[in-house]
Amino acid sequence: MTTRGVKEEDTRKIINFIDQAFKNKDNEEVLAGLKNEVKEFCKAFPVPGILKNPLNPPLRGTSNLPTSPEPSGSATLLIRREN
Repeated sequence: MTTRGVKEEDTRKIINFIDQAFKNKDNEEVLAGLKNEVKEFCKAFPVPGILKNPLNPPLRGTSNLPTSPEPSGSATLLIRREN
């Protein structure tokens, strides 16, 4: 998380998100609102190396990574869009 710029106060927010999810695990309305909050929160912490193209998001099971070879020693991430 530190490579994405998450600070101590952000960690407290993450813990609160998890706590609220557990406390409201059977309340779909609260969970839907929490999901939106988490999505907004995560926009401040993009994953390094992932291309952003809101007009053409990756499909389930595919990635939005560049097709050029990765430098040796780097990891490749697959990002899946949840519908």
